[in-house]
Amino acid sequence: LTINPPSLARAAVIHDFDGDGKSDRWSWRPNDGRWLIQHSSNGSLGLRRLGSLGDVAVPADYDGDGLTDLAVFTAAESRWQIVYSTTGEARDESFGAAGGQAFPADYDGDRKADLAIRTAQGEWQIRRTTDGEIISFTLGGENEQAVIGDFDGDGLTDTAVYRASARLALMRHSHDGTIQAMHLPYAEGLPLTGDFDGDGKAELAFWSADKSQLCFKRSSDQQEQQLTINGTALWLGDYDGDGKSDCANQQASGWQIRLSSRAWQEF
Repeated sequence: LTINPPSLARAAVIHDFDGDGKSDRWSWRPNDGRWLIQHSSNGSLGLRRLGSLGDVAVPADYDGDGLTDLAVFTAAESRWQIVYSTTGEARDESFGAAGGQAFPADYDGDRKADLAIRTAQGEWQIRRTTDGEIISFTLGGENEQAVIGDFDGDGLTDTAVYRASARLALMRHSHDGTIQAMHLPYAEGLPLTGDFDGDGKAELAFWSADKSQLCFKRSSDQQEQQLTINGTALWLGDYDGDGKSDCANQQASGWQIRLSSRAWQEF
């Protein structure tokens, strides 16, 4: 099973396919395009098909109805295939430079995910749903890892890159294009974003599978926090609907979700 690590956009709960305000568990198989979704509202399972080998799953709320839509991105062609959850309508179009990485999110504050890509050279291209305007800028380069999140709490998704060699993050604020540099001495591992303290601002977190550690600094009080989480993979989402990011991790025995409302303890 292939599941793409999400980055948190504050405008909507990520991966909420049934609209109950909670992230749902889901998986996607690229070999046959099979999506399996467990709805948190009633525990029912949904099975759909979209995509194939060579695609990347990029589910998001593309029409602003509060439901996450199925979507896949073909990097070689910059092709987006989207199926709206409410109507079942299919959308198939090309946007962005070929070979880029997809980062769909709400960059203009209308609660609809905008199509966005980043090239390996650090060029970002974002097409706003409000007016169709394409925003282009350069942030980072070939040796940086890119993430997105609402870092300033203004309701607009911001972009960021992390340079591991210097433990340096560069964040670009969407509302005015200013860039903020942050030195992160505690940073080690894969960068992720989530709102761990529920203040409406995304924190930049780092997951080290080798050390079984998730480290982040809360934006509300600037306190560093470290969680010990065993497993081979980690995903973030709001699985209990309390407005704070929870941790879902994969272990040999199966999946475990650590809820922020339970101090991220296993259950």
